[in-house]
Amino acid sequence: MKKSVFIAFVIGLLFTAMLSAQNRVLTQNETLFIDKAVGRSVVFLAGTSVAMGRDGNAISGTLSADTTLSVDKPIGRGTVFKGGTQVSFRPGGDVQTGTLVANTTLLIPVKALGKAAVFRKGTSVVFQGDGCVISGTLAVNTTLLTNTSLGISKTFPAGAVVSFQPDGTAIGNITSPVSPGPVGLLSGSLSGTWTAYQPAKNWSRGGFRIIQNGQDLTYVVFSGERHTGRVLSADTVSYLQSNNATGKVSKDGKRIDWPDGYWTKDSNAPGSDAPRTAAVPNISGAWVDANNSGSTLTISQDGKTLRLQGSVMVSGSQCRWHGAGTVQGSKFSYTCIFDSIYPGGNAHNSSGTIIATLSPDEQSYSMTWKNNGGASGSATYKRVRR
Repeated sequence: MKKSVFIAFVIGLLFTAMLSAQNRVLTQNETLFIDKAVGRSVVFLAGTSVAMGRDGNAISGTLSADTTLSVDKPIGRGTVFKGGTQVSFRPGGDVQTGTLVANTTLLIPVKALGKAAVFRKGTSVVFQGDGCVISGTLAVNTTLLTNTSLGISKTFPAGAVVSFQPDGTAIGNITSPVSPGPVGLLSGSLSGTWTAYQPAKNWSRGGFRIIQNGQDLTYVVFSGERHTGRVLSADTVSYLQSNNATGKVSKDGKRIDWPDGYWTKDSNAPGSDAPRTAAVPNISGAWVDANNSGSTLTISQDGKTLRLQGSVMVSGSQCRWHGAGTVQGSKFSYTCIFDSIYPGGNAHNSSGTIIATLSPDEQSYSMTWKNNGGASGSATYKRVRR
């Protein structure tokens, strides 16, 4: 390969270093470290994906069986989490989010005061760094402080999803348990597949699924990870892992409006009669070569059409290029044409074609390239901003 070709396409467009976390699909139940330093490990479920950190520790995955895990390693507090559900870990191996096997008494902020609440089995809880719960579903009617300065407390009903401030005050629904509403939210009418939209970001993504069991909701995102929520009232639902957001359900049960956008029920989901439109991933924004901050790329997007502009330092000269492309599902392709022949280049190796695959979280893409001079290669780019 000519040296000039290598410089232009390897330095100019690509990097081979991996991102800080990668998904690993398990072909069998597998024991993986969550804290290599002290030899702590967990058995994860076959056929599921585990997010691995660069240090070799698992960051999140699906448990193969009910498992007791630490939520506060310094004092050895552990909690039993449900097999077959997702769990995520903080650096050091303490659980950040997980689903409870049984009704469980857990500390809430402030830990020094020893305050606790009972959280419902089968629901997800979120822990802060000291092992206190910052969000969860109550198992029983519970009186919690809601205003520290005034000393005001309120009683939250069993099934209420509550979150806690650093001073221990609680925020959440204080109404009685929900009764069936006009769209029969307790009948399982939300179950099915959904497409998410964020108009402010010109973003949409299909492949979301809701599984409803009475008031309990499971949100299965496009990567397969499971999140939890609740039916709070006749037309309101919660989403625990999205900052405990609440969504407003339309009267026909086919749309949920969230603070940052909305979801619509797909045509193949129960109760939907709208024609399904395949969601186009959002590729627009700024991207960068992780090994060379001087190599940048900006993508503008209009539906499935892409326009690209890039810049790279070659032999001390800042060289600019442009391109155009199209999106097809999670894959997209584009051309790369340098605005002028770069130092050491020629008319044949100053242009090429790239075929790329977007990651499920839309934060990186892997690609293969081939220039008109016959050289080829592969690498990955990461997103800087949308």
